[in-house]
Amino acid sequence: MKTYFEHGDKAINAQLLVILLVELAKQRGVQADKLLKGTKLFQQDLAKPQLRISHQQFVKLISNTLKYLPQADIPFLLGSRLFPMYLGAIGQALKHTRNIESMIRVVTCKQLAIFPFMFMRSAATKQHKYLLFNQAISNESREYQRFMTEMLVSLLVSIAKQKDIPVSRIEFKFPYEKPNHIEQYQAYLPVAYRFSNAAESSFSSLQVKFDLGLVKTELADSNPVLTAHYLKQTTREKQNVGFLQFMMQRLSEQLTNRGDVSLEWLAEQLGYSAATLKRKLASHGTSYQQLIDSMRQQTAVFLLTEQGFNNEKIAHELKFSDITNFRRSFKRWTGMTPSHFLEMASRTS
Repeated sequence: MKTYFEHGDKAINAQLLVILLVELAKQRGVQADKLLKGTKLFQQDLAKPQLRISHQQFVKLISNTLKYLPQADIPFLLGSRLFPMYLGAIGQALKHTRNIESMIRVVTCKQLAIFPFMFMRSAATKQHKYLLFNQAISNESREYQRFMTEMLVSLLVSIAKQKDIPVSRIEFKFPYEKPNHIEQYQAYLPVAYRFSNAAESSFSSLQVKFDLGLVKTELADSNPVLTAHYLKQTTREKQNVGFLQFMMQRLSEQLTNRGDVSLEWLAEQLGYSAATLKRKLASHGTSYQQLIDSMRQQTAVFLLTEQGFNNEKIAHELKFSDITNFRRSFKRWTGMTPSHFLEMASRTS
């Protein structure tokens, strides 16, 4: 039984987000028909209960937004308006969570309803907790990915502000170089943030970093009874995940257990021929090798820059046969040796 949805499957309940975007467009003098052009969505569709759309339709909608609403504040405005009203019962459940730890549990369980376009995994050091976000369905243009990242970050900041989480103890690292519209970041993000350098931005994830001591600190308006009440109002059916999320999670498990996975082995596990899996990956903007490189590079960079691991320890964690092979792979990923990369990263932090 398939437990993921693909780029063209109508699996995303983004009705309220689409309505919010259409209304924002009207306020800027752009008619809904123009914004919805080519999406196979019409204004009357937005009134249908439980309207589900495909990622393909949503990507076209954002492409139209970038064309007809080129103002750089749009994704920040969208994100800041999603919580809690536009997230419905889940928004109310998040509003009353006791601490960040319980918020992470809710987000993990209800990801598809909250923000299905990117998926979250967590990591920790002795001093800090990290949330790492990657594209969940398909790899799209850099403009699209930046738009979605800006919207997600604005949503996270909105939640932090309303829950009285001290934003001075939060830092964002963006998976791209410093954009031209930096004034929007200054206006909407009262947190510390930095950008990736050119070498690491190819495979980077959005990184949220905060003090480990914040994880269990009781937050404003906490009420576990209300959180449970609102969660009971949400659907209990098992939610499929996006294609890229499924593939990355499956590969991550196997790389941890086996150290290496072939395209043929993975295709067999999924019930596909190798050729069919290659086509599916290509239609989602990636390839088998790109997925492997992405996961390994992200892990290597995190262990190098945040954990302070040396080459030998990183090579062991990633199950490379020796340090030389790891250094060679790292240079292929980033164009730099680990030591040079670490030096460059320290300059941009």
